[in-house]
Amino acid sequence: MKGKITKDKGNATTTECRKVEEVLRETRKSGINIIGNVLWGTHLCQFYRTKKDLIDILVPYFKAGLENNEFCMWVTSDPISEEEAKEVMKKAVPNFNKYLKGGQMKIIPHTKWYLKGGSFNLLRVLNAWTNKLNQALAKGYDGIRITGNTAWLEKRDWRNFTDYEEEVNKAIGKCRMIVICTYCLDKCGASEIIDVVDNHQFALIRREGKWEVIKSGKSEKAEEQIHYQASLLKNVNDSIISVDMNGTIVYWNKGSEKMFGQKAEEALGKHISFIYPQKFKDLASKKIKEILQKGTLSYEAPGIRKDGTLFLRNVSVSVLKDDKGQSIGFIGISTDLSQIKKLEKAKKVLTEKVAKLTKKIPLTQNERLVFYGLVKYPLLNDLQLSEKIGVKRSTVTAIKNKLKKQGFYSTYIVPNFELLGCELMCILAGKTPVEKNEERRKLGIIEKVMNSPEVVFDIGTDNDFLSLIISKNFVEVKKLLDFVSAIYDKHNMNAPNPLYFPFATTKVMNFLNFSTLLKDLFDLDIKEESEKHTKPAKGKLIRMLTVNEKIILYALVKYPDLNDTEIARITKISRQTVSQTKKSLLKENFLNVTNIPDMKRLGLELLVLCHSKFNIDSEYINPPLWMVAGERESLSIFIFKNYTEYRTMHNKLNEIKEKLSMPESVMSLFPIEQIKFQKMDFASIIKKIFDLKTSF
Repeated sequence: MKGKITKDKGNATTTECRKVEEVLRETRKSGINIIGNVLWGTHLCQFYRTKKDLIDILVPYFKAGLENNEFCMWVTSDPISEEEAKEVMKKAVPNFNKYLKGGQMKIIPHTKWYLKGGSFNLLRVLNAWTNKLNQALAKGYDGIRITGNTAWLEKRDWRNFTDYEEEVNKAIGKCRMIVICTYCLDKCGASEIIDVVDNHQFALIRREGKWEVIKSGKSEKAEEQIHYQASLLKNVNDSIISVDMNGTIVYWNKGSEKMFGQKAEEALGKHISFIYPQKFKDLASKKIKEILQKGTLSYEAPGIRKDGTLFLRNVSVSVLKDDKGQSIGFIGISTDLSQIKKLEKAKKVLTEKVAKLTKKIPLTQNERLVFYGLVKYPLLNDLQLSEKIGVKRSTVTAIKNKLKKQGFYSTYIVPNFELLGCELMCILAGKTPVEKNEERRKLGIIEKVMNSPEVVFDIGTDNDFLSLIISKNFVEVKKLLDFVSAIYDKHNMNAPNPLYFPFATTKVMNFLNFSTLLKDLFDLDIKEESEKHTKPAKGKLIRMLTVNEKIILYALVKYPDLNDTEIARITKISRQTVSQTKKSLLKENFLNVTNIPDMKRLGLELLVLCHSKFNIDSEYINPPLWMVAGERESLSIFIFKNYTEYRTMHNKLNEIKEKLSMPESVMSLFPIEQIKFQKMDFASIIKKIFDLKTSF
């Protein structure tokens, strides 16, 4: 559940906290070996990547609290559910059920604590913690220890939540409370990491398999604060550099060593201008004034390596301030753009070669027109298409047969799953849990996922995958996602978060409609006709299909290239019934026919999955091949001729994002040449939904 964060103007009261200084000085067992004993009022954070990271810290933490007469409360969020938390505690703590039933331990989901009532309210949550403490003390417990996970937190609400963390840090200092706040490292950028640690006394972070403790820099001198903030970022692959107000480098991470070819001992103490080419030495100084005004600034800048090689990088710089709000330096994050530029250049050369070949050999002007017509108007027969595009009927028939034979396109008949009673669409995209394709094949991950009837569309490279899952209800989706999560847990990785789109509240548009893309690719001077998308009226009873209709629908989806006579033969239903049923199913929108081009044959380079917190308006960018739009977010698939076109679209989306003050869209890139496996099968899920026993 996502909730809107609101901030009350009231001030949280902590007068109920028992401020007995003698008691507060006593030490408590943290249960965490690297920390040892802690004082009441300890407020720390843990950065985690996997479910195992959380279990390693939180289970012994709570075990120690239960054994030392403390009230314990675990507020759960992904990747650990309420039930999973109970199970891991049962395994670690003898007679754990006794603590649960006796009320010494409480485990609840974040929706019933942080987002109670559908929104986060700073004052309410702070007062709720205070009430919990007072109740615990009244029952005879020594104090309370708690934890809360922030996986539910949306990026746009980050600032309000850091205000809450700051208030917690102030409030618990004189209370018999111990608090661990957990943050997913993969969701935190450099500035977020700094915000988190600033509001906690120290942080736990795993490096090279070992947990380390990093103390907050608020009690340190300015130069030490810069160092501690930057030292957190060793887990970030980009270059991280911290400088003081004079531009002198005080921190240089491993990513900087790799990017610039300079060891830390060579860079520390030098002026930041040494990483710029001679002509751009004063660029950093010129940007300082603007950075001080805005607090943060992103721009592209040239860099120079130790061997003299020049390269382009994206730079994001933020001001560092002490606890009094005084500027004490800057922290900059650089991303090397040279590989992207090289790839774009190579792709451009390849695109030009493909374009030349396309002009010389594969497609004449008439072939391009017919190809476009087949994709744009898949339901027209040869005579109708001939009249539509102005090409002779005999030519249309010959070209259609040639394109089909040479594999330029494939025909699919796609069911309207909402009309068939399906409730849920789920999109799963992310990194594969094993790097090597051979290892992944041995584990059978690809086969098990792709062979699931619910997975109707699936593509993947050696490192990334994208799956579209359709189900009649949530139960079947959950079974599949549990299997996927188990694989990720086995490799100590966070499973990708599924995106759910209920059909009842979702608009589905342009399912893999390539017509606009072909029009631009072939440079055709044709005015596109707007398409009508029909959906069943809300609340309208969807008619039940007969047994014969179900069998024919299944056969048409499974064998989209067969004619009515051939469908009649395999279904053992008369050709007349097949023809009439097919017309009815198409007319009533139970089925849609689509012709999908072979992306590699056309020399297309990039497939992009775009997840946005706003609905993409095709007035500003080329329409996507496919888009699903929910109430608060949308997901689209784009295909690009080259990386340059992708960057242009990405920049336009950023402009829209800035105008709407929305979070940045998340992009997943699939280079088409690197796609190793793919599936598009709508028949298997139809057979399962209809419970058909057919053998064809």
